[in-house]
Amino acid sequence: MNVYLCKVRVLLFFLAFFCVLPWRASAQHSNCNHAKSQIKRLVFQDNIRRSSVDFSAYDLVYHRLELEAPMFRFWLKGNVTSYFKIRGSQDQIAFNLRNHMGVDSVKMRDDKLGFTHTQDVVKIFLPRTYSDSELDSVTVYYQGNATQGDFRSYFIENHKEGRLLATQSEPYGTSDWWPCKEDLNDKFDSCDVIITTDTGFLVGGAGTLVRNEQINDSQVLYHWKHRYPSNFYLLALAISNYQVITDSVELRGNKVPIVNYVYPQSVGQARQRLKATIPLMELYDSL
Repeated sequence: MNVYLCKVRVLLFFLAFFCVLPWRASAQHSNCNHAKSQIKRLVFQDNIRRSSVDFSAYDLVYHRLELEAPMFRFWLKGNVTSYFKIRGSQDQIAFNLRNHMGVDSVKMRDDKLGFTHTQDVVKIFLPRTYSDSELDSVTVYYQGNATQGDFRSYFIENHKEGRLLATQSEPYGTSDWWPCKEDLNDKFDSCDVIITTDTGFLVGGAGTLVRNEQINDSQVLYHWKHRYPSNFYLLALAISNYQVITDSVELRGNKVPIVNYVYPQSVGQARQRLKATIPLMELYDSL
């Protein structure tokens, strides 16, 4: 009898094992199919971005973002001025901007330009045909609910002791919140990011903070200046009720400031852990 029970148990074990295998294979197959569909979607969106307009028709030089980013309303509004140099002979340029963001107008200084906004592309009709290497600029005025993007590229949420607005645009999330050229082959030389948000919040951005002022009872303005070549997805925002922890490190006789924006609930712990930044900076500088 004991031998019989043992055989039954072994048989049940193998039955269970081989019943689980198809389920696991099915789950893996499902995950694989999900990944493939995501890849296809990205490729499809990339083709849409690039099919209707020749994005290589110009070289980017500079961006200036002037945006209102409220913390308690899912709405982003402002304008982006872009300087560019024409390649060859062109009478139009284009930027990537998802259709959930509405374009109010496009201007070249005080003059309005014609444009279309379809399939996540803003095509702009220049006032004349430009010749090779001509430099000019356009300003796109737009607004919308930037949190509607597919990549969580612009989001607002609560944390333990406050609220956070942040962006994470890599690889193709930048056009969810500002008109850009999603092309890694074309870096812009410099940029300014000027953000207006609610009083009581600090705005972190790329580069150096050159201006921080209260502009009225309810709004504060932050201006970040960046003067190194960069690409579209590296421009980022991080807005919250941060506490500022400052330090510095001496590198080759120069005192370099280290500025950290930290959640209020993390200040005590962060003061100790951030001390590790100094020897790390010294090490990388020495290498």
